[in-house]
Amino acid sequence: MRSIIPLLLLGFITLNVLGQASKVTDSIKIALSSYVKNDSTRLNLFLKLAKTTDSDSEGVKAAEEAVNLAKALNLKSKLGEAYILNAACILELGNDSLAFSLLNEALEIFKKSEEEIEEANVYSGLGRIFQYRSQYYKAIEYNKNALTIYEKNKNIELSGKANLNLGVCYYLLSDFAEAAQYYLKANNYFEQLGNRQYVAVTLSNLARTERELKKYSSSIEYFRKGLSIQFIIKDSFGIAKSLQGIGIAFDLMKKSDSALWYYYKALAINKSKNYKLNIAENLTNIGIIYKDIGRYEEAYFSLNEALSLYNEINRKMNKYQVELNIGELFCNAPDSFFSEKTIPLSQRYTKASLLFNNIISYSKESEDIDLESKGWLGLSMVYE
Repeated sequence: MRSIIPLLLLGFITLNVLGQASKVTDSIKIALSSYVKNDSTRLNLFLKLAKTTDSDSEGVKAAEEAVNLAKALNLKSKLGEAYILNAACILELGNDSLAFSLLNEALEIFKKSEEEIEEANVYSGLGRIFQYRSQYYKAIEYNKNALTIYEKNKNIELSGKANLNLGVCYYLLSDFAEAAQYYLKANNYFEQLGNRQYVAVTLSNLARTERELKKYSSSIEYFRKGLSIQFIIKDSFGIAKSLQGIGIAFDLMKKSDSALWYYYKALAINKSKNYKLNIAENLTNIGIIYKDIGRYEEAYFSLNEALSLYNEINRKMNKYQVELNIGELFCNAPDSFFSEKTIPLSQRYTKASLLFNNIISYSKESEDIDLESKGWLGLSMVYE
């Protein structure tokens, strides 16, 4: 069983360019410390800090300051913007319910003021939340609402991001042909803008669709094109993602040594930057390779380390992908593996069955057909 690796989803509101935000945030903090008057200037500084900070918790604090100040100054539009930014940071911290509530507050403001672009930004945010919850059809609905408004207003950048988000949703529904169409549209928009970061993102996502269609050489070519851009713009986050993507392609080509080389290269970058989600993804893929080649001790260690991180950052879909592989490991590992573990040998199939049944229940709720299929395959393995 192969894990689904989440895509770069860079269409929600304004996300910072990793590796470049720290200098900007430092200058904003200095400005805030010297400018203490509670007026629109200070409000705008809080909004800028919420947009650019690498720290989601710091972003929440800045956005909350902006919310309070916007309310005091009775600036409705700025209040809506603060709600959106607060929602973006809170979602990254795992509280999708609060983010959903904040976005609906913002939506009410922008509908009354007839600010179409901001209204569309809210739809994009709601789409992100439904994607986060694995409710992909609802995510598509909201992203299409956003795209309609962006295209009507001829906003090239946001139209590109909306197409990118739609591509992600279709990818997660395993509709790779439709995903590729949206990625190509997004790529055209970003090429028009000369936005190299987003061109690299769409190339990487196209590489993933090629990989799913088993066009591995083409997939590696797309990843390497994106990687060349990412090295130029010093996008460490993107570099690590592309290295991981190439590793997956080699993995699927049964070239385990090459795959592990790329995974460990990506892991080193992610650990140096403390990108927890990416670290967990790398560990997942390393664990899968070790499982597949019969190195069960190393596999179990890597998968459990990944599982702890996914639980820490509240990523349910990824958690269940890891548990799929742990369940498979329980079915296939030799008896000697269990004699040294806390799991009694007599319970190996009971534990595996429980994992697979939980996965099936979750995938039915989230309408994740691919995950449900793997859950049933896992149960068949148990009974066999």
